[in-house]
Amino acid sequence: MDTLEILRGILGLPMSSERLRDQLQQFHTTEHTEPTTKIYSDAVYTNYFDLGMSIMYVPKADYRPRTGIALDHDKLELRNVDIYNFKEQGGGKKQSYAAFVHLPLFVGGPDDKTLKLDKDTTGKEIVDALGEPSRKGGGDGPSGGSIGIWCEWSNLGLMFEFESRGPQAWEMGKDSTWNTITIFAPEQS
Repeated sequence: MDTLEILRGILGLPMSSERLRDQLQQFHTTEHTEPTTKIYSDAVYTNYFDLGMSIMYVPKADYRPRTGIALDHDKLELRNVDIYNFKEQGGGKKQSYAAFVHLPLFVGGPDDKTLKLDKDTTGKEIVDALGEPSRKGGGDGPSGGSIGIWCEWSNLGLMFEFESRGPQAWEMGKDSTWNTITIFAPEQS
């Protein structure tokens, strides 16, 4: 089973799931450190900084997680997985997430096209393989106040974020490499 299928296969599992723990164990490396957990009333994030991955769990309707109180792992469901492609920045500034350690990913698109997704894959290559996104946004406004562009393929359960921002974000975005991919349950048609 390839990496993307493993990640898709854990969506919807409770945080307490043995299957989830077993699948996540496959991503650990010898240098792996323990994840950090951030707790909010509407979500719990488990961040694997050295693996380049973050997992978001959402509480069931009758449960609200709180900082300082033990989590009820049976009442938290895995909603999405973020994988990162951050690169070292000049001037000694470091990103908090490493690049995802299990690239490339292989994404099936329309017309039996397969996208080989690695750290250098550009927006143009992604759109060429997957077709036009079902949703997109970002990039508007002055460079200091805008967010990077993003493209979502709801039918594939994938959203890509790019660093391209500012007044010409979409023109430059085709040549930008991806920063973050969010993997979520695909919309059923």
